[in-house]
Amino acid sequence: MTFLSSPSERYYLALYALVVIVRYFQIKKKSNPANPDIKRLTKQERMSVFHVGLEIAYTASGLVVLLLADLQTDTPFILIIYMIFLMATVQIDSMESKFSERTVFAANIFILVTAIVVTTWYFEVIYKDKHATLNPEGKPKISHFRVVIPYTDLALRDHIGNTIMGSKQFVYLAETDAINITEAKQNALKMGDEIPSFTSRKHPSKKPGDIVIVPEQVFVQQIE
Repeated sequence: MTFLSSPSERYYLALYALVVIVRYFQIKKKSNPANPDIKRLTKQERMSVFHVGLEIAYTASGLVVLLLADLQTDTPFILIIYMIFLMATVQIDSMESKFSERTVFAANIFILVTAIVVTTWYFEVIYKDKHATLNPEGKPKISHFRVVIPYTDLALRDHIGNTIMGSKQFVYLAETDAINITEAKQNALKMGDEIPSFTSRKHPSKKPGDIVIVPEQVFVQQIE
């Protein structure tokens, strides 16, 4: 998949750009109503073109709905963050005269950049992971992944003690088929039985619990 491959992503980014463009023409027309093309915008007017924080916050509400649909376990967190974001933009918009021009400009730029970053992150990471490409039969397309699984061998630690070698972390390389990265990682976490452990006369065979996988460090890469 390529960058900006989702029509919805391009749609939201175009909406943000449209908000700024509309604001630009409003400022330009206001600067000289008789002939808006005869006068170039002053520095203050150019800065005010980006005073679109509230409009951007409202425009991004559709994105929030998408986030809630795909990240249901994080619903309270998403709602709280968006409400804080919205209230902050309302305060900036309603009390603009009480702040310096630079402060208002910086706040609106921050809001605009935040909306762009969150939008790009959602469609490039969450959306692509949650909504796998369908094959011609309408079923999820199966992809091939390479997984790197860090693990600790407790059998080895039990044999030689908690020394540098005994506490050393090892890595197991494997491949798996899945519809997305999340499923590939879940498959990786189930590979404990495939990973060989240390054996000796005292410990002649592998036992359940000998291999401890570190879930946070599992790395997944799509190769097909």
